[in-house]
Parts: sequence; C-alpha cells; structure tokens
Amino acid sequence: MENIAWSALHLLVLGSLVYLFCHAAQLLWVHAGRGAALFFGLALLLLGSRSTSAVLPAGRHNLLAGIPANAPLGNASSTSTIAISPGTRLIVLAEYHNRNGYATPRGLFLLPAGLFLGHTYEPLTGHLTQQGQRLHYQTVAIHRWQLVGVTVFQTTEQYAGWLPLTTPLH
Repeated sequence: MENIAWSALHLLVLGSLVYLFCHAAQLLWVHAGRGAALFFGLALLLLGSRSTSAVLPAGRHNLLAGIPANAPLGNASSTSTIAISPGTRLIVLAEYHNRNGYATPRGLFLLPAGLFLGHTYEPLTGHLTQQGQRLHYQTVAIHRWQLVGVTVFQTTEQYAGWLPLTTPLH
C-alpha cells in the first residue's frame, strides 16, 4: 500500500513541477520573447533526459557468483513471481543444468515487471540450491524510494521462495 501512496505522491510532485515550468515558459514568452522561452524549454528537456529510469539496468545481471567457466550450459529454467503492489512485481528466473533430476545452478536473475514510479530495485546477490524436486532461492536487493529522480531513502530487502524443478529441454 505504501508503494501506491509513494507513486501517487511522485505523480503529484511531477504534475506540480510540469505546471510550474509551463507557467514559467509562458512568462518568459511574454516578457523575454520566443527565444528565451524555447531556450528554457530545451534546457528542461536536456536536464530531464538525464534522470534515472524507474528500473535500473543492473537488474539483469546474474546474481550467482563463482560459476566455473567449464560448467555445463543451462538446459532448464524456472520462474517465480513476487507481488510488490498491484501492477508491480519482481520475477525470479533461475537457469540451471538438469541431469537425471540433479540441478547445477547456472544463473539467478531478479527482473522487475510493471510500473515502478518512484521506485528502483537493484539486485545485489542471490543463492540457489536444490532440495528434492524443488529449487530454493534467496535474493537480496536494494529498494530505493525516489522523488523526481532523487533517492529519499533506501532499504535492503531479502526475498526467498521455491521454484519447481522442470524437465530439461532437448
């Protein structure tokens, strides 16, 4: 629920800033001319293009460290969904080599899906182990609460759960 309230506050602040900038451009147009208003608008567009995205690109790196170079390539994968709030979720993707029911982990990924307005998730580390016919995953991510691209505060969050062991692809 707090994620939705934070996103609503983020929209309110962004809307207020757009309203103020439009009135500033109108005042410049009237008092300083078209050139000054266009320069002001162009400067705002250039500054706005540098803002961070809602989802960090670092969210697509493998969370498993120390995979040997000679390990077999993955031939199976499993996914799980972690609901954050309505419309936003994190997808856990595990890649592994499955031979006769024994899984050798190759990759663990934490992927954001949905509308993350004012939030970023940066995966830090993860762990994947087999227990019977299931895989147990643990991941840690930094959750940043941002207001107009500025981090207001951040928390470290841990997610854990189970994935089914799937039949390998042939």
